[in-house]
Amino acid sequence: MKNAMLKNAFAEMKKTKSRFLSIFGIIAIGTGFFAGLLQSAPAMKVSSDHYYDRTSLSDIRLVSTYGFDDNDIDALKKGLPDVDVYPGYFTDAYVNTDSGEKKVARVYSLDKTGENNPYSSLQIVDGRLPEEENECVIDSGKLLAHYKVGDKLTLCGDEDTDIDGTLSVKEFTIVGKFASPMYISDVERGNTTIGSGSVYMICYIPESCFKTEVYTQVMINSDELRQYSCYSDEYEDARDALEKKIQKIADVREEERFDEIAGDAKKELDDGQKELDKKKSEAYAEIEKNESCLTQKNSLTKQSLSLKAARKRLMNRKSSLMRQKRSLTQTGLP
Repeated sequence: MKNAMLKNAFAEMKKTKSRFLSIFGIIAIGTGFFAGLLQSAPAMKVSSDHYYDRTSLSDIRLVSTYGFDDNDIDALKKGLPDVDVYPGYFTDAYVNTDSGEKKVARVYSLDKTGENNPYSSLQIVDGRLPEEENECVIDSGKLLAHYKVGDKLTLCGDEDTDIDGTLSVKEFTIVGKFASPMYISDVERGNTTIGSGSVYMICYIPESCFKTEVYTQVMINSDELRQYSCYSDEYEDARDALEKKIQKIADVREEERFDEIAGDAKKELDDGQKELDKKKSEAYAEIEKNESCLTQKNSLTKQSLSLKAARKRLMNRKSSLMRQKRSLTQTGLP
């Protein structure tokens, strides 16, 4: 029975050879396409992982509403001796577009003027890196295609966003465009808490343009994590372990930082109280002095009034004596 079925199948193939070859070709193409899809994802992961390693994409980025002072950075470096810790600055500001609409620009710092950052390195696709404080580079995304090297860029705030206390320079000349491993998409640039809620532009300026007293971000790179593919479970486990170490350091530093901030605030309060007490003492002393002067003035005023009254009585007495003298003269008395 089986042999008969095979003979019949081969006979049908011979009779409809063209149809058989067409079906065979369709199946072969579909199988090849499916196999290509199965391999494309791993290939893309390997390619992107190599790109991230080549550009030193940061493994972890730390941000804080209170910022990071030198004690925080020292604690991270001592607690994580096997990783690279890079403190830096960033802020969100407004930039005016050709349409007159204000869009949000995320502004990062370059560690050294004229040099690329050792973390999340920028790939300059046009122009060069900033060499002066009034120079900047912007991302090469499609939304910014109309910006050219040599154009002017002005950063500003609004009634709710004051950048005067953050940036010492707000007018820049665009000297280059870059591609960054932090932003793979040509359009998406992340979210923000100001404006429309979406970031329109990424901009890098010299670190010296920032005038905040504390760092606003910390980038962390780990050689241990670099040996794993960033899409592997081993990488996730190693990064989770690193995050736990960072959290332990953060728990300690949070309490210490609170005590430092509270101590500084108490010192300012105490100094203010001392200054207030001093001014109050000076004011009370001035009041007492003025009251004493006023008392003396009132006493002198009373004495003056008494003298005037005495002078008036004396004048009246003198007038009376003069009248008596004239009366005696008229009566013939010597």
